[in-house]
Amino acid sequence: MADSQGEPSAIMAIITDITERKEIERQFFRAQRMESIGTMAGGIAHDLNNVLAPTLLYSDMLKQDLADDPAKLDQVAGIATSAQRAADLVSQLLNFAKGTQGNQLVLRLDRLILETVKIASETFDPGIEIRTEIADEVCVVEETQHNCIRSSSISASTLETPCLTAAHSPSRPAKS
Repeated sequence: MADSQGEPSAIMAIITDITERKEIERQFFRAQRMESIGTMAGGIAHDLNNVLAPTLLYSDMLKQDLADDPAKLDQVAGIATSAQRAADLVSQLLNFAKGTQGNQLVLRLDRLILETVKIASETFDPGIEIRTEIADEVCVVEETQHNCIRSSSISASTLETPCLTAAHSPSRPAKS
């Protein structure tokens, strides 16, 4: 503003609090990112389904062909179980992409531990001995599939008592 002689005498400023508008913009951009992540997750899930379908199909066919060979049949069953777990994860990924809650899932930790030990004993060096001690009272976890995708692993450190102990045992004979 100017005085009668045209000299500046005051400054007029208009201040507008845009905090709320910035917060709304931030939420909008976050929603856009989440939508993009959901779209990407859906695309990945469909691609993984395309990869898993033949594995599941051929493992079923191999089970029929290997009915007379229990050892190989057991190995193929392991492949089928792993592929089915992967397919279940893909289903969870699709639920996440769609924004749905998912189904209630009961997870028996004793079975999970035994399957893990079986895979580990077939995979690890024969000099590694794996021992398990599973309580008589079975630990069961109920979780929604949507939450399992975010917390799909359980380590021994998160349990009250460790369920799996691995130790190197040079006395164990090597598998042939």
